[in-house]
Amino acid sequence: MLQVAQPVHQNITIYGMKEWETQRKYCSMTSAQFEKWKRNEQKAARKLLSLLKTCDPKHAPAMVQDFMKKRIKAPYSFEGEEKEYSWTPFATNIDLTKDADNSRDLQEGKDHFKEQTDILNQLPAFMQATDRSNLLAHIHSNVFGVNTVQMYSKFIGSLTAAHMENSLMASINWNVGPASCIWYAIPYEYWTQLEKLVKEKGQKYHHQNYWPSEEDIKKAGIPLIKFEQREDELVYVNTGTFHWVQAEGYCTNVSWNVGPANFNQLAASLISAAHNRTSRHECHIPITNVIWNAAEERMFMDEPLMYSCMRWHMQRSLAWCIRYIAWIESNGYEFEDWTDREAEYIYRCGTCKQEVFNICKVLRTGNDKSKDIIFCPICKINVSRKNKRQLFVIYKNVAKLRKIYDNFVREIPEEGIQQDQ
Repeated sequence: MLQVAQPVHQNITIYGMKEWETQRKYCSMTSAQFEKWKRNEQKAARKLLSLLKTCDPKHAPAMVQDFMKKRIKAPYSFEGEEKEYSWTPFATNIDLTKDADNSRDLQEGKDHFKEQTDILNQLPAFMQATDRSNLLAHIHSNVFGVNTVQMYSKFIGSLTAAHMENSLMASINWNVGPASCIWYAIPYEYWTQLEKLVKEKGQKYHHQNYWPSEEDIKKAGIPLIKFEQREDELVYVNTGTFHWVQAEGYCTNVSWNVGPANFNQLAASLISAAHNRTSRHECHIPITNVIWNAAEERMFMDEPLMYSCMRWHMQRSLAWCIRYIAWIESNGYEFEDWTDREAEYIYRCGTCKQEVFNICKVLRTGNDKSKDIIFCPICKINVSRKNKRQLFVIYKNVAKLRKIYDNFVREIPEEGIQQDQ
């Protein structure tokens, strides 16, 4: 990604206007190309610093101006116009796992990320992406950057635009350095006020392409936390925290999400899922599937509030499955039971990217199941094309869901049940 570097307290467009929207352009390059660009910039900056230390102070401003003119390049157009503006590159979302797209060209059979993994495994369990006490460990598949580790390589001024984590999950961010990062953070209790302010500024809340003004945030009466993350410091971003970050210099960060096993996190994620459905925003974390997977392993039963929340949501989703099956059968649709083939489960709609729980509406070409396209109950399927048909697939039949539910609630003490009621 190419961005416009500027001071952390402002965001000015290439037309000189103070706005929230960030100036950026997406591009792609190899790691070798990026690192070469980075080394060249660092070399030029060190050369300037060396000259400034020995030159006559009267000549320093002119030397800096000359340096800036030489470094400014305009190899990319912005909105169709060539501008003499200094684009700064930001290498984002580099997956440190062999299954990711950016690892396809690596030598097979070799663990290229063993050193990094060994270091991260030394962290406490609640900070690790794959620990069983982490809600995200119960997705049962990789969601890159969520329950896997990603790396971010930054130039001076690289911006991570304002956002909340997927499904309001917590996250870990470790600054490998050498430079610092400046963080802004707002607690999730101010979600409604923030969403209103973002809309007033002409931005869409879920789109990560804006940089809030400190002044505007303070005028709105919203508490703002600002701090510096130095080299080798780790930031724990708590549940639902709205945040944005700028690099003060050249640095590398690694980050991933964690799902604390507590009621606040689970409730916040369920609220986020409902909000995503209403706003038709992509859902990265299948929270209903997470709850059922965790319940099947009888996890989190010793947390009363969390247990009650899980049981309540399981009741609702089980009832929904029963009603949905009745509707499918009453309309005479083809219906396949894939209860013993759960490994093939695709939990996201191919159109709106919302979570699909257990029963998938499928567009199939002929008898080729490998090309099935998954839809949620709301999105429509066009079956007018030749050799295509609509059918439904269930991954856990009602008998299995009931068994999971009964095993999850069976040993709850009588007083606990009465209290919950």
